[in-house]
Amino acid sequence: MLSQHAEKLCARMSARYVNVIKWTCFEKSFINEFLNFHCWLWRSDGRVLLSCAITVPATFLMTRRKKHEAEPAIAARTSDVERRPALVKLGAETLADALINLSRSNKEVDETLERLISTPDKNAERFKNRLANLSCFDEFVDWRALSAFVHELEFLLAELKAGVTNGPIGFELVVSFFDSEREILENCDDSGSVGAVFQNDAVELLGHFGASCDDKNWLCDQLMRLFEHDSYGVRSTIFDNAAQYLPEENVRLLITRLEQARQNKSQDYERQRWSTAIESLARQLKDVELFEQARRGKSQALSPDDIYEIARMRFDGGDAQTALSLVQEIDITRSHKYGELMLAIHEKLGNKDEQTAVAWRMFRQYRTLESLNALLEIIGEEQRNTVIQKQAQEILDDKGMSYGDAEFLIGCGLLDEAEKYLWEHASQLRGGFYSHVLPLAEAMEKDGRLIIATVLYRALLNALLERAYAKAYHHGVDYLLKLDTMAKEIKQWQNIVPHAGYFQELRISHGRKSSFWSQYEHVRRS
Repeated sequence: MLSQHAEKLCARMSARYVNVIKWTCFEKSFINEFLNFHCWLWRSDGRVLLSCAITVPATFLMTRRKKHEAEPAIAARTSDVERRPALVKLGAETLADALINLSRSNKEVDETLERLISTPDKNAERFKNRLANLSCFDEFVDWRALSAFVHELEFLLAELKAGVTNGPIGFELVVSFFDSEREILENCDDSGSVGAVFQNDAVELLGHFGASCDDKNWLCDQLMRLFEHDSYGVRSTIFDNAAQYLPEENVRLLITRLEQARQNKSQDYERQRWSTAIESLARQLKDVELFEQARRGKSQALSPDDIYEIARMRFDGGDAQTALSLVQEIDITRSHKYGELMLAIHEKLGNKDEQTAVAWRMFRQYRTLESLNALLEIIGEEQRNTVIQKQAQEILDDKGMSYGDAEFLIGCGLLDEAEKYLWEHASQLRGGFYSHVLPLAEAMEKDGRLIIATVLYRALLNALLERAYAKAYHHGVDYLLKLDTMAKEIKQWQNIVPHAGYFQELRISHGRKSSFWSQYEHVRRS
């Protein structure tokens, strides 16, 4: 259909301009059941004569289910376990015909069939051609097409893994994928997802093919070259699985080469990059001294996170006492993971009193059901009610507002205490922290505590309208409708403004936000 339209347009233009020689049409995007195309008419001298956009319903080119038909269709499908024997019974010829028909309209099916019927050498050649095609972009891949492009890269590497059996050839092809990073990354709107294909999928394939290579020195040379020429930061993880396919002797030779290269770098950030690679290999070898040396090589003083990583390796290596002496240098309240390591160390050493003290300290810092259960595992489940009641009183006595403490009270089933706590700190509520305030409002509403729920929903609505963030107005409409509904059930408004007065104030303060009020009126009427 589009081809016919374009050809007619080209014919008309050729009648007027004899130097129109061709037309091209590229699919741009698929949005809201419409396909957006962009067409160009080219002059014989290579200049573009006309550029125009064409938008057509997707039904012109493909058959799609209606949205309301999707769920029943999915629910009616048989499972893969049931499908397999049924498909086997159909026979090879029937399945072959079906796959060929499907491949005519599905690129991935077509590529998979080619891979299945081709020799490994031919699959390797096909990979080179497909990679070359990916590197020669006709147009920039923007954010709308990025997800499909990432999937194409992942599929390309998955086909390489399935279709090539020779280790050295496969490794070389993965290296060529890394060498194509410039053409790939500079021609797409990458937010990290394309880089992740290099750092995860491609690195995994280095290990897959590297394990089948006999020349381990050649592998080391390839890895060093790749890391040396890492212009875009997507090769930083290429050593992360090296110990899986390289003997320890080669890994230690790699470390020596990396250290020599690190010393030759003049900039601190360059030396840090090489130190990070050494750390990765040291961690794989479980060589704590080497790991610590690499960490100390990054900066003059170790950070708390450096100390934690070194202590973690000491502990995992069976040296709990040294790990304890290291962790004691850190303020464990700075990070939950520090406290967890301290707990594990004291448990390993049998320091029951110290373990209990750490658990209490972590619990008081972040009162959650998770930290409560961790504490009770040490002091005994029979202490649950005593601990909860004592902590509830401490929370109520606290003059500061903590959303976490309010959530803890609700999680423990102490709704009366939670309501009292929220009332006492109502002036400190900030609706902008909606991820905390909304669950509190919903919990109070669900339990029929409508006055305090009203206070919370008003805080949410006020903060939203003050920000004037139009894209979030539908949430504000939901809050106001809830306030409308709850107001009908509230008889005594205690010390807050009744709903009618609040609504009038809202109209005065935010009356110019026509988008919000039009959405509200539309939903309210419907």
